[in-house]
Amino acid sequence: IHYINRLAHFYLHRPDIKTSLTRFYVILNDSHHDRDVCHLFSTQVMKDLDLQAYRLVAQRSKETTLLLMVSHLALLDTVLMLWRSVSMVRDIATLYSGRPSFLGSLRIFTSILQNIVYADVSEVIAEATAEMLGSSVLSVMSTQAAQGLGSGILTARLGLQAMQACRPLPFTDDEKPRLKEIRREI
Repeated sequence: IHYINRLAHFYLHRPDIKTSLTRFYVILNDSHHDRDVCHLFSTQVMKDLDLQAYRLVAQRSKETTLLLMVSHLALLDTVLMLWRSVSMVRDIATLYSGRPSFLGSLRIFTSILQNIVYADVSEVIAEATAEMLGSSVLSVMSTQAAQGLGSGILTARLGLQAMQACRPLPFTDDEKPRLKEIRREI
């Protein structure tokens, strides 16, 4: 209860969460065990934040997909991936009102670096594939589309990792957002 009260203090200034907090405290009683209190807080309060974070990840992934489909320069791809990834992680941290731990930050930083490397390598592969297929408009467009989709999925994966790192309570198995759903949206 003490931890949940401290956590709730971070969200008191947010009008979109205030009603959920009120509902949580109305439902809460002395018969709840620690695990029940955490689950109740997660379902009553964090669920709205998780939905907002999920929408943010899906939106940023779609934007990254589109930007990298249009881009034809490896350096521009790298800059776009870095910009979109860092912006998304910052927005998720702001949404949850907290920063990830050191290990969470390290994992996110590693994923960002992997995404940047992917953007560079996929650009080179896209150019080589277009040359092998005869540099037709269709082959160039299909390789650019594949590159954009791959980058969008990696961005979504990074966003889900950022959600897990920034969320003050761990996801339960049934609450955890899945990459499969975002992949369909992209």
